[in-house]
Amino acid sequence: MRSGDTLWGIASRYLRSPWRWPDIWYLNSKIQNPDLIYPGDVILLGYERGRRELTIERGTSIVASTSRRRLHALLAQSHVQPALPVVTLRPKMIVRPLGRAIAVIPYADIAPFFQRTEAIGADAYRHLPYILRSVRRMPYDASPERIYVRGLTTTTRRHYAVVHVFHAIRDPSTDDRLGYEVEQVGRARLIRNGNPALFELTRSHREISQGDRLIPISQANIRRNIHPTLPSKIIQGQIIDVVPRSPDISQYAIVIINRGRIAGLKSGNVLDIFRPGESLEDPMAFGSESGDVHIRPIKVGTALVFKTYPRFSYALVMTEHWQVHVLAPVASPQINPRNVKFIKVARPWD
Repeated sequence: MRSGDTLWGIASRYLRSPWRWPDIWYLNSKIQNPDLIYPGDVILLGYERGRRELTIERGTSIVASTSRRRLHALLAQSHVQPALPVVTLRPKMIVRPLGRAIAVIPYADIAPFFQRTEAIGADAYRHLPYILRSVRRMPYDASPERIYVRGLTTTTRRHYAVVHVFHAIRDPSTDDRLGYEVEQVGRARLIRNGNPALFELTRSHREISQGDRLIPISQANIRRNIHPTLPSKIIQGQIIDVVPRSPDISQYAIVIINRGRIAGLKSGNVLDIFRPGESLEDPMAFGSESGDVHIRPIKVGTALVFKTYPRFSYALVMTEHWQVHVLAPVASPQINPRNVKFIKVARPWD
């Protein structure tokens, strides 16, 4: 194992369905954190108890065993050449920190997007406090500047991020607003509770506008130790957008799916991506063979959900066997492709 590897990438070398590697993972009780892999570890694939199993040898244990073999060789050599001074060697393990465990997904491809941007569900957004105006009616991008904020419930939190909506997330099949993508444009500190409450702008990345919302600053990051799993129920949906916006989708692209926690999706769930089926008219057919020809949906890729909201989710495209587009159907891997539904709507850029 080398730094920069991902569990998904390693599993794809040996398994047709890389997300199923936990099914054959053997947790070695003799090592610490057997469910994590670190650079320097060695993965072993073999047959145990009548089935295939993956297990690991921690890099430190391999170093220790290598040191023992070297010790025995040196001792044997010292007996062969008795004229040399005999040095008694004792095995000694050098303990070094393991560092960060190898992630399932390439975190570096996700992190830049979430440094200053995030998503908020539509219902949660409506209840966020918002900027009424500045105290001195000065430009909002002048910090420090005090501002009035309405809609703040009594709280002990003191530090907030000021966010500005730059994109509404809509379900193309119903035109419902599922949520909003927001950009962090500044920071503010609570001076006094109330309605309006008094805040002081402590930082501004760009101009802050009346109506911009405030959210508590969260220290939570995207989980690195995501383990791929099947959804607990049959789920069907669509890819409704890609980040950054583009008509085509490639491997490791961030996509938005119009299903979330309410539908049963959880972080780590795997979804298959399909090219929808269609009906074609055959101009060459006649008689009993005339009529439309039905083309079945075709699996074209796999997506791994890494962040969920009530009505939508973010996922990373892990594999693509064919070109993937926005509005492509997604479904639980356990569903029969014949039953994958597809709602025909105009593409956003048409």
